[in-house]
Amino acid sequence: MTSRRAAPSRWIRSALWAFVSLAACAGPIFAVGPIVWMQQAPSDFERGKPDGVAVAARGGLLLARAVREIAVKELREDAQPFLWSQVIDSKGNLYAGSGNDGRVFKVSKGGQGSLLLTTGDLAVQALTVDARDNLYVGTSPDGKIYRVNPEGKSEVWFDPEERYIWALAVDRSGNLFAATGEKGIIYKITDQGKGSPFYDSPESHIVTLAFDRQGNLLAGSSGKGLLYRIAPDGKGTVLLDTALKEVNAVAIDPAGRIFASAIQADSQPIKQLPSSRTPRLREEATPTASGAEAPSLAQLEEEALQPVPELEPLGEAKRAKSMLYRVDPDGSSTTVWVSEEETAFSLAIPAEHEIYIGTGDLGKIRRLGEDGSSLLAAKLPGSQVTSLVSSSDGTLFAATSNAGGLFELEKDVTESGTFVSPPRDAASLARWGQIGWTGESPSGSKVEVFTRSGNSAVPDNTWSEWSPAYTSPGGNKVVSPSARFIQWKARLSRQSKGNSPFLESVSLTYLPSNLTPKLESVTVNPPGVIVVRMPLATDPDSPETAFSQAPSPPAGTEFGSPFPLPPIGKKIFRKGMRSIDWKASDPNGDTLRYDLYFRGDGEKEWKPLVKGCLDTYFSWDSTLMPDGRYRIRIVASDAPSNPSSDARTAETVGEAFMIDNSPPIIETTVRKEGNAPYVEAKALDSASPVRSLEYSLDASRWVLVMPSDGVADSLSEQFRIPLERLGAGEHTLMLKATDSEGNVGSSRVLLSGS
Repeated sequence: MTSRRAAPSRWIRSALWAFVSLAACAGPIFAVGPIVWMQQAPSDFERGKPDGVAVAARGGLLLARAVREIAVKELREDAQPFLWSQVIDSKGNLYAGSGNDGRVFKVSKGGQGSLLLTTGDLAVQALTVDARDNLYVGTSPDGKIYRVNPEGKSEVWFDPEERYIWALAVDRSGNLFAATGEKGIIYKITDQGKGSPFYDSPESHIVTLAFDRQGNLLAGSSGKGLLYRIAPDGKGTVLLDTALKEVNAVAIDPAGRIFASAIQADSQPIKQLPSSRTPRLREEATPTASGAEAPSLAQLEEEALQPVPELEPLGEAKRAKSMLYRVDPDGSSTTVWVSEEETAFSLAIPAEHEIYIGTGDLGKIRRLGEDGSSLLAAKLPGSQVTSLVSSSDGTLFAATSNAGGLFELEKDVTESGTFVSPPRDAASLARWGQIGWTGESPSGSKVEVFTRSGNSAVPDNTWSEWSPAYTSPGGNKVVSPSARFIQWKARLSRQSKGNSPFLESVSLTYLPSNLTPKLESVTVNPPGVIVVRMPLATDPDSPETAFSQAPSPPAGTEFGSPFPLPPIGKKIFRKGMRSIDWKASDPNGDTLRYDLYFRGDGEKEWKPLVKGCLDTYFSWDSTLMPDGRYRIRIVASDAPSNPSSDARTAETVGEAFMIDNSPPIIETTVRKEGNAPYVEAKALDSASPVRSLEYSLDASRWVLVMPSDGVADSLSEQFRIPLERLGAGEHTLMLKATDSEGNVGSSRVLLSGS
């Protein structure tokens, strides 16, 4: 037997060379370069759709059991949402119990399915057969057990005072055992239909039953997650105390080892249904004289025996949704499998070392290894695999819920199976490169790969047809048309009785279209506020402008100065400086380059402020610009990461802002009112409103003066400064006016006192 194995590096190198001409156009590295989509890990493949193909524990694909949906006309017509239970009789007939109409369906061996029984209850959650092929049906939430003989005649066999019949099992003597809730009683029913409590557990619900090789009854509980072993005389012991809340399935392998699945269910069983029957209590409480109910003796005893609060599970159990345990004949237990993502609903062991578990994660059936490994054996249309049973020849049957369906997993590995990957979103129109794979192909086996593409996230009839088969593991040019989405399909095949091929990984290269950058916001900072940055980062090939020269640092902050330079990122004030920052992004992750332009009111043309800026911040010396209102236009380009022919730009214009570096002018007139002098002052500004006027007489403290109209908000404001009778000699009145941009103008008035 020979095998062929492709070297991954060889074909990936050849795929990348397909795009080398693009890369040669624009510098050393492009952000928008060829992308390699590789599927190799188990999680990669489990997102796809296998059909007759399994996902190996270490990742990769190989042939598995063929999956066939069993046609049941009434099940399809009535669209039963749940199939809770299954059992197979000695003739190979399969029975399945449903909800929410409480029906039982029969599937003849190798034939079609049909409706057998309608119970009138909500759900059939328990089925079993005896040695004479009588079928027993347990319903919920009205808690009845029906018997259906091989001829199809049904009757109510046992009606306990219970709401839920969770599980049924028959011992070697033909006695029927029923696990119930909400009192956690297991009933024993004779072949005459007479029943009585067999074991009264401390739990509220017993949800699963099975017999071990010695004839002991195994019972799993919901609440504390206990597995009981109950001897034929009704004496029970705890065989396993799990770290989770519910033991929901038990199976025995050919060696007599016990496997039990446990789940982190709520305080009620995970299959809990609403009741149509009034709850029945074990004992009636005794009313007191005041009308309140006094606790019964049984209630007091039960409270006294309550255990101390349980400790939270540690380690993996604290995070687990499901765990599988193995109990060996000597009573020792081992954790076989733990899942933090999936809830186990069902368990079956068709042969030694074949452990199958059905989960509630996208209808997955896993084959587990006792070393904790997990092979995804099938992925069914239903959301939950709620029941698994195996026939005497090793065929596996699965029942699903949401939606209800029956499936057969054939005993032997199929000779051909397919796997369809999830669609890949290239985020934009893409050109496809090469597809290749690695793996092993024993003699007589082969792997073929196909692709299709489209522009909708979910493949539909607008997608292209599947391509012809690619047969070279070392790399094949993808022939599917350019689109945003692509998908691949693998077909594995072998000769009769030959070995399965193994597909280890699949890789596909593509080049997405270049998308336009996004400019999200622009902020013009207040006058004089700048941020301490590294030296201006610009493209070295960008032309200089009147404003692109970095200004000299503020006085006192030069290197060697006794005052250190402020830390990078700190805001400081520097008279005459203006700054602007903006937010930008690129869908392709490209490096962006920015050109900034300015334009004053009344002007038509934009003038360059800086070109080739690689930062999202720029500051400049506004004293080089005439006073007035301006706007800044920012143009973002992804040219640093793309050939010039593919480069894209985006632009935006910020809000108008004022540049005013001229101080207000103060005009003064000295007047007298009687013998008291006063000064009339007029403050004028060419660009910004006058905000305040202050005066100081003979270098005393500054005094704020209110304008004559009461509000300082215009380019020209009048002020009156009253002065007390001045003493003899010379007096100096200093005035300073401040505009809204922080510019300060000053003036001086000489006065003489008498």
